[in-house]
Amino acid sequence: MRNAGLNVIDYESIQQERLTDVLSVRELSLKGLDRGKNVGIVYVDMNFNTCYGSLQVGQVLLNRIEKVQFFAACPDDTGSIGDNLFLTGPKCNIDALERWSNRKASVIGKPEKALGNIVQSKLNISDSQRILMIGDSIASDMAFAVNSGFKSCLVLSGIFTKDQWEDWSEPENLEPNYIATSLGAIYEKIKYM
Repeated sequence: MRNAGLNVIDYESIQQERLTDVLSVRELSLKGLDRGKNVGIVYVDMNFNTCYGSLQVGQVLLNRIEKVQFFAACPDDTGSIGDNLFLTGPKCNIDALERWSNRKASVIGKPEKALGNIVQSKLNISDSQRILMIGDSIASDMAFAVNSGFKSCLVLSGIFTKDQWEDWSEPENLEPNYIATSLGAIYEKIKYM
């Protein structure tokens, strides 16, 4: 965002010290309001340094500044990091801010069609069916393919298992065109194309 010329205010620039009690949270809220009085967007994305204080500032800005917009990207609940380990996605933070502010975030990445339009335009591909979305998430990757009119390939990397694929219980429209056990398996199929 900074590279796009936007003035970015992050939590660390508002609060450097540890919060120790409720009074500190009130002071943080007031400081966030003061520093954020000209903020136009509250944006939530994957950030492993997200903390309670940053969510507090976000909800205060959403609740107290009428014209501030609310955007989010990567609305995944979890993601696979291999060895049957999962990372916590930002969906919990997006959901919390939506609930606390009674506002709905505009998703600007997957699974929204706007991103698909950008991909298609940048690649100069007029037929969306010539684009294959490869991913391991039903909620973001397969939904993105469907919303954008792309073909889809689900990688069984840990988020979604072979057993779940065989006993499909997800929405029918999200069922992928192709299934792969790994990215390596896809590479082996296409390396000589």
